Amino acid sequence: GEIMTLQVIKDVILRSLALFISYALPSIGVGAFTGVEPLKAASIAGGLAVANVITKLAQAFLKDGQLSKKEVDEIFNKANKGKGGR
Repeated sequence: GEIMTLQVIKDVILRSLALFISYALPSIGVGAFTGVEPLKAASIAGGLAVANVITKLAQAFLKDGQLSKKEVDEIFNKANKGKGGR
């Protein structure tokens, strides 16, 4: 597969931002409902989602010193499915 390139790194950064937003925004309402500050609830939800993905990306990179586009796609797709995505 394609070895880690600048494009793969850019993809990881942009997808991490999108993942953060997709987990953070819904938690604002839940945070407000439960009495947790909305910004804190959003930061925790989004941060945990991104930290989980970054950990999995690091583990994939440690295996062989490479991070392919396919590996990145698989990891992000699993993270999105965990949220109820398709």
